[in-house]
Amino acid sequence: MRELHQDLWSVQADLWVVTTNGQVRSDGLAVMGRGSALQAAQRFPELPRLLARRLNQHGNHVYLFPEFRLATLPTKDDWRNPSDPALIVRSLQRLIRLVDREQFHTVAMPRPGCGNGGLTWAEVRPIVEPLLDDRFVIVS
Repeated sequence: MRELHQDLWSVQADLWVVTTNGQVRSDGLAVMGRGSALQAAQRFPELPRLLARRLNQHGNHVYLFPEFRLATLPTKDDWRNPSDPALIVRSLQRLIRLVDREQFHTVAMPRPGCGNGGLTWAEVRPIVEPLLDDRFVIVS
């Protein structure tokens, strides 16, 4: 795992990852109102609709959107709750399998569960660092 202090979208990566929750709004769009999820929704306006469809059909999981070079990483089920370290670990394990399968070389992502998730990097780093190899770039 490498760490950089720069904007997520400025990292030259095969895949960008944004942290998400599992909620769908009454208008049928995924809740993507803050942090990296909001940035992704602004960059890719179709994403909230596409993510909502998958959430409704399959639940709160890691999803790949190759048309955007993007994957979602659930850190919580409900946007109102803090991020769940156990969900972060499960999501990262699924993300790693996806990265292996798709043979991505560089994956850029924010600190999972930090910021809007309410966790600190001091809490999260010890649980993610053993999982992530040098393909993963954590930005802050």
